[in-house]
Amino acid sequence: MLPSGFEKIEKNAAEQTPPPALHTSTGHCPSRDEKVSTTIETLSSLILPESLGIQRDHIVTEAVRPPQFDNHYDFHTLFYDAFFVPESHTIRLICPRLLNLEDFIKEATFTSNGEKLTPRLQRPNWRNDEISLRCSKPPTGLKVRFQETELSVSPGTQDRESFRGLRCAVLKSRNNDLAWISDWASYHVKVHSLEGLVVFDNGSDQYTVEDVASVLLGVEGLKVVRVLSADFPFGPNADGSDIHQAKFLQGALVEIARLRYLQCAASVLLVDIDELVSPVPQSTIFDLAEKSFLGYVSIPGRWQYPEGANMAPARHVDHVYVSPTDTPCRPKYCIVPQGRLGNCYWDLHSLGFGRSRLGMICRNILRRALKRMLTNDDARFWHCRQITTHWKYKRENPAPEQLRLDTASKELLDRVFE
Repeated sequence: MLPSGFEKIEKNAAEQTPPPALHTSTGHCPSRDEKVSTTIETLSSLILPESLGIQRDHIVTEAVRPPQFDNHYDFHTLFYDAFFVPESHTIRLICPRLLNLEDFIKEATFTSNGEKLTPRLQRPNWRNDEISLRCSKPPTGLKVRFQETELSVSPGTQDRESFRGLRCAVLKSRNNDLAWISDWASYHVKVHSLEGLVVFDNGSDQYTVEDVASVLLGVEGLKVVRVLSADFPFGPNADGSDIHQAKFLQGALVEIARLRYLQCAASVLLVDIDELVSPVPQSTIFDLAEKSFLGYVSIPGRWQYPEGANMAPARHVDHVYVSPTDTPCRPKYCIVPQGRLGNCYWDLHSLGFGRSRLGMICRNILRRALKRMLTNDDARFWHCRQITTHWKYKRENPAPEQLRLDTASKELLDRVFE
């Protein structure tokens, strides 16, 4: 049985509800003559040189490691990003799971401006660690000395002001068609009044981060964009129940966006390049989150397909077919950073409460006890099947006879992309 809100796909076209009018924001949107504030940055990372002879242990046993596992595993990244937080006088390091590299952290000497810093380790979730280094003045650099080797990095600075009060989203991408990136951003601007965007480019080799920034400059309505180069191993799948344990990067990038840029945003949407949040009647997904008691709304999804052969090139606008037999997609969400749940760890599909068993129990209790408060019947997303580079697996469409035209989404998408 399909969840409430999805049953319309089984009706005849004449019975389907017409698409809602596009929401028009009452706030300021840049005119054609106004420039979007776009900045390109590179994360302040530290990669352990192979000559050091130290690397991260495997997080899963050999029994569940497929043959190509090591080719995609991150053995050497100590931290993805280092940035200074002026309010607390700390340097924050966002790391993959350290595992045995915790010993490296304990033995190494951290200094900034000649001051020795004491690392304080935090464990926010199962795939990442974080380190705080309190310093007496803003860092001009950070040095890490281990035995006879000294490594250095120039920390960035937390920027909470650029996105203050804006409705924002976080996007991760590698080699996705630039037209997809433009379409995805344009859709969420027109339908949900998206204003700010943090984009992480995971080492694309088909174009440059400058190309990403350039295409987003052409999206009317965006106000502030940060494009960050994040060229790190994405992480392999393991077998069985450990499938995602080695994917350190995804959650860490969201954590960087949260802590470095988006703490003062009005609200933040977490969906992927192949996901479009469907229209909310007389409102937006950001409105739903901002008006909710918890400052959070979970967004269930359904697959949508283009017409034609399996894996044929397609755009978002082509995804207007549905299969009544599909099971729902895993939810995504929109959150208010200054809301009641804003300080929780922002995971990919929901919130996290730490790595301990107690944290897992808290998350499960929250989901069940507050399910009604975490959801809204008007919040849905369309998962576009052929907006993909097939990096994860080959996405095939159902047989044509299993698909039904969804006229409501077709009319809406035709208007958005006319």
